[in-house]
Amino acid sequence: MTMCQKEVTAKGSFRYGPGDYQLAIELVASGRVQVKKLISGVVNFDQAEDAFKKVKQGQVVKILIAGPNEPVQAKLDLVLNANGQENGIHTENGCC
Repeated sequence: MTMCQKEVTAKGSFRYGPGDYQLAIELVASGRVQVKKLISGVVNFDQAEDAFKKVKQGQVVKILIAGPNEPVQAKLDLVLNANGQENGIHTENGCC
């Protein structure tokens, strides 16, 4: 009732249905989906707001955000190939 009195609008979102999450895990684990290719860059925590704007504007697919006490390199290491080659991933300072 309070929402009606204050004229508040609530919006929800739907990400995936039953079984979708397990299927996604299986696709990634089997190598059929290459998630590294979806990562457009890695930024420091203080650049998170700008990163979200870029995603919303469709400029990038996915940007990893390093925690406030985590160096960008730590996140970047997660997306490197086994042989240490980068995949066109960009940091806030340009291409790694």
